[in-house]
Amino acid sequence: MKERAPTYLDRFMSQVLVRCPACGEAAVFARPAPYGSGRMTCASCGAVRSASTLRLVPEPGRRELVADEFVPWLATPCCGETLWAANLAHVAALKEIVGARLRERTRDEVHGWSNQAMSSRLPGWVLAAKHRDEVLVGLEQLRAMAP
Repeated sequence: MKERAPTYLDRFMSQVLVRCPACGEAAVFARPAPYGSGRMTCASCGAVRSASTLRLVPEPGRRELVADEFVPWLATPCCGETLWAANLAHVAALKEIVGARLRERTRDEVHGWSNQAMSSRLPGWVLAAKHRDEVLVGLEQLRAMAP
């Protein structure tokens, strides 16, 4: 059986669902390169905002954001923390990682052992077996929140 290649977070960051700072509705932050500049566009109010970088601040109650900060649209309280995802593909990948009963690390053929795969960079509370059911419920809530 062939092992799967690791999944990296930047795979999901080309189009991120964010909260529009003007109207509070769902907007899309799109950028052509994983770490380049991009633009937020809101279909509800027509707001457009360019940013040189994208910093997600997963605190839905936070009021003041600096120029490059956005609140993820897909965010929900979970296990005393905030569970968030960039988009529906990210939710699906998280669901696969969290729902796995056996998590095996694989060695990258080019770079060897690495700590950059999404599964090794998730917070401990997301991966904890005692939180598995609650995190999976939270991921279902995120999926239902998508516009």
